[in-house]
Amino acid sequence: MIYRIPADRAAKWNYRPGKRATSWHGVPVKVEIEAGDTKSGYDEDGNYWEHKYEFPYGEFPGTRSPHDGDGVDLYLGPATGASLVYVVHQLTKTGELDEDKVMLDFASHGDAVLAYRRHGPPWGIGGVSTMTVDQFINGYLHGARKL
Repeated sequence: MIYRIPADRAAKWNYRPGKRATSWHGVPVKVEIEAGDTKSGYDEDGNYWEHKYEFPYGEFPGTRSPHDGDGVDLYLGPATGASLVYVVHQLTKTGELDEDKVMLDFASHGDAVLAYRRHGPPWGIGGVSTMTVDQFINGYLHGARKL
């Protein structure tokens, strides 16, 4: 499936409908883009881009990222039950903090970073935080809940 983001929507917020609902360690997850789907749109300079996803992508519903105000973004990896969570701190082109991308169910730090590099901008990695599932759910994610 190909998602085309209308310019008026992309300019205001990053909206995608959910394709399916699932859960991760009992926490609800909204999958917006499945592995194999293609997303396309226009960048801030009006240049067309297209990207095919290798991993499901979505968000934790009911959360709000402190960086951009949208839901907390996530990628679901193939290592179901992995004990660590990797949070990529994504940068803008100018090197400022943009938002976080949470890498779930990746077997290692290296696998999570490689998956991010295949999907994120080349300048994107500003650092990676590693935490246990419990630290992520009860710390990071708890603090991102909408009130």
